[in-house]
Amino acid sequence: IRKKRKQISFFILMTRYLGICRKSTIFAIESMIVVMERFFNTAGPQTPRQCYTIDPLRRIDLDDILTLIRQERYFVLHAPRQTGKTTCLLALRDYLNQHGEYVAVYANVEVGQSARNDVERVIKATCDTIAQETRLVMKDDMSLAIREKARKESVDSMLTTFLRMLSENLPRPFVLFIDEIDALVIYRMILLKKKTTRISCGLLVFRDF
Repeated sequence: IRKKRKQISFFILMTRYLGICRKSTIFAIESMIVVMERFFNTAGPQTPRQCYTIDPLRRIDLDDILTLIRQERYFVLHAPRQTGKTTCLLALRDYLNQHGEYVAVYANVEVGQSARNDVERVIKATCDTIAQETRLVMKDDMSLAIREKARKESVDSMLTTFLRMLSENLPRPFVLFIDEIDALVIYRMILLKKKTTRISCGLLVFRDF
């Protein structure tokens, strides 16, 4: 990358000297240099195109996770802060979707934290997030239509109805990765768990922290 960067920088200097490129073209080339230069990211998910990173799927036992998914169980990815949990979940989502056996969706429900003690807002915000993320994966508005139908239900059954209808209408089995669930207060977490299917849980940890 450094060699290519030097080559492009030399090209820019020469074209400026000779006056053979427009300013817009030079700006575009300079922007390419910025995009090409990667950095060490310590705040938020890693993007391989921009960040120096290792393969997130090498840090967990992928076979164990796939076994849990095939058995229709849920699992908890446990590790300290800023160790790559979100990056790993996003990589799992992409891996499953690329293989075409499941519809995998990542949903960050931290938005529910702003609802404080309003349970209805928490449930609606959770449904909204899952619907929007499913829309990005499926590239259609089916999940948004299902969300609107589920909103007609009572608060007690809204989330359950939404997830059931969504699962029934997707072309492949539905795998949902929920991130930042601990951002909600404890009783909201209990409420959310009561409204989802109770199945066995596996505890997964990173290999290298």
